[in-house]
Amino acid sequence: MLASYGLKAPWKDLFCKEGRKWLKVQQFRVLHREEVDGYLEIIDLLMKQMAEVDMRIKSRFIGKQNEQSVIVDSTPLLQRAFGSGGDRRG
Repeated sequence: MLASYGLKAPWKDLFCKEGRKWLKVQQFRVLHREEVDGYLEIIDLLMKQMAEVDMRIKSRFIGKQNEQSVIVDSTPLLQRAFGSGGDRRG
C-alpha cells in the first residue's frame, strides 16, 4: 500500500515505535487510513496482552524462586551446601 502512495518506510521494522509514529502522520485515503489504524490497534492490543502474560509468568517464576529460598533458608544441610549462612562447622 505504501508504494501506491509513493512512500518508502524509513525503518526496516515499520511497527517499531518510530515507524508507528511515522505511519500515524502519513496522509492516506479514508479507507486506507482506517485499515492502517485498525492494524495499529491490533498490534497495541497484542503488545498489551503479551506484557500481561509476561508479568504473570515473571510473578510465578519469582514466587517459585522465593519458595526455593525459603526451603534453602529453613534447611541447615542445604544452607551449608549452598552457602546460605547457618552453621558452617562441617
